[in-house]
Amino acid sequence: MIFFMTTCDKDGPVEDPQVIPQDTSFCGYINDEKFENTRWYIDSFLSTISITDPTPMDKIKDWFHKEKCVVEVKYVCCILFITPMVDYLIRIKTIDGGFINLHLMIILSDPPKLVVIRKQ
Repeated sequence: MIFFMTTCDKDGPVEDPQVIPQDTSFCGYINDEKFENTRWYIDSFLSTISITDPTPMDKIKDWFHKEKCVVEVKYVCCILFITPMVDYLIRIKTIDGGFINLHLMIILSDPPKLVVIRKQ
């Protein structure tokens, strides 16, 4: 009983709980399955691509490959509306050694824009 009375200081300073910083990189958001948080990052890159470029789909594919967590990128189809849309399948290695498969749909407007990002 004396131990508790001598070690408890109710008027002492209150310590804040330790805050673990969040990884706000593309790979960090994907690993945390916060896919929508990557939208600004992807759209920022897409805004640098001109649809008049002869290989916009390959540029997008190559850009994703530069991310350290991306294992594989392929585009699987092109849906022909007034403005074509391309489906990308991206395989991502997670911190725990597992994998996440993403499905992205990008409209090839000028500039291209991310329409859908979701786990497959």
